[in-house]
Amino acid sequence: MSKRKRRRKSERKAAKRDAFGSRTNSLRAKINAGLTTTPQTLDEIKKRQGLKTSNTFGEHLQSLRGAKLIRKDGDKYALTDKGAKAQKGK
Repeated sequence: MSKRKRRRKSERKAAKRDAFGSRTNSLRAKINAGLTTTPQTLDEIKKRQGLKTSNTFGEHLQSLRGAKLIRKDGDKYALTDKGAKAQKGK
C-alpha cells in the first residue's frame, strides 16, 4: 500500500464521529441530529436541519431502522429508546 493510501486510511479512521457512528459534518450526522423521540415526517426533519432531498437520506433512515435506532409510524420517524440513549451518549 502506498504512503498516500495509508495516510488517507488513517485520516478516515481519525475522523470524528457522532453518537451513531456517522462522520461529523456529514449529511448523515445532520440527519441524526434532526431525529427526536417525537415522530416527524421526512419533510419536517429536512426543514428543521436545512437539508434537501437525497437518496442518502432514505438509505440512511433505512439503516437506522435496521439497527433499531429509529422507528417508523406511518409516514413519521422517531428515535427508539435505544436511539435516544445513543444520541445522548449513554
